[in-house]
Amino acid sequence: DQSGLALPRDHYLNKTIKEDKILSAYLEYMTTLGVLMGGDRNETEDQMLQVIEFEQALANVTTPAEDRRDEELLYHKMTLQELQTSLPMINLVSYLNSVMGKVDSKTRVNSSERVVIYAPQFMKDMSALVTDMLKTDEGKNTLNNYMMWHIVKVLSIYLSKPFVQASKDFSQVLTGVTGEEEQWRFCTSGTNSVLGYA
Repeated sequence: DQSGLALPRDHYLNKTIKEDKILSAYLEYMTTLGVLMGGDRNETEDQMLQVIEFEQALANVTTPAEDRRDEELLYHKMTLQELQTSLPMINLVSYLNSVMGKVDSKTRVNSSERVVIYAPQFMKDMSALVTDMLKTDEGKNTLNNYMMWHIVKVLSIYLSKPFVQASKDFSQVLTGVTGEEEQWRFCTSGTNSVLGYA
C-alpha cells in the first residue's frame, strides 16, 4: 500500500515552505533534530529541504484518501512477476524469500505467487520517482536522508529532552493543541504500543 509521508498528503500539495507555516515548521523540526545529532545547521537545512521536496513529489503520486474509499476498487490481485514490472529496482522473489526464510526456512515463493496490491499506480509512480532519484549522487543522498529522517522522527520522542521538545513544538504547530501529556501517560502508552497488553 502507499506510504512514506510524514505529514498528511494535503500539506504538501501546491505549497511552498516560505508561504506555508506547517511546511516551514516541519523544515525547522527536521533541521533541529539534525543539528541535535551533530549536523551543521545550514547544511542540514539544505538537505532536509531536499527531503521535503522528495516528499512533495511522493505526495503528488499518492492517491487521495477520498479515492480510496471503495475497497473493491482497491483490490488488485496479481502475480509477483506482474508486480515486478512496477518495481524493477527490487528483486521481489529474492527479497520475500529472504524475509520469510527468517521465520520459516521451508516457506518459499516464486514469480507466479499471487499477491494483493492496494495501490498499483502508486507503486509504479513511486518506483519511477525513486529510479529517477537513483540516477544522481544528489538523488541518492536525498533518498538516504529521507530514510534516515523517518527513523529519527519515530525515535526522537525516546531521546533526550531537546529532541522531545522539538517534537512537541512541531506537534503544536501541526495540531494547534498546546499542553503536554503527563509523563506517566506517555510512559504507559509508549510501553503499551511496544508490548501491548502483556
